[in-house]
Amino acid sequence: MPESMIEGDERPLRSEVLLILSAISTRLALPQFEKHMVIPVMIISVMFRKARILQAHWNGQRLVIGISPLFELDKKEMDNYNIFTRYMAGNPTGDTKNIPNPRIT
Repeated sequence: MPESMIEGDERPLRSEVLLILSAISTRLALPQFEKHMVIPVMIISVMFRKARILQAHWNGQRLVIGISPLFELDKKEMDNYNIFTRYMAGNPTGDTKNIPNPRIT
């Protein structure tokens, strides 16, 4: 594990899940998303001097959330800030007009 990452609970916080659900719900009500079935959401969660990236979408059966490790923000290591910058500058891709065919496990 890189020194800049923090060991901790990998589960999403209640506030993170509520924010994701709120963002998906709000976007589904907007006219520009009328023809979309999947609304991917990315949030950057900052907790005092650490942060992580969460990406989520509804797959037709459940909420799928991908969570990065926690990164320290109080160090002067640019690598941590570069990770967040790359995610924020990225272009979303994928088919959002059809619900993916989820595998039932």
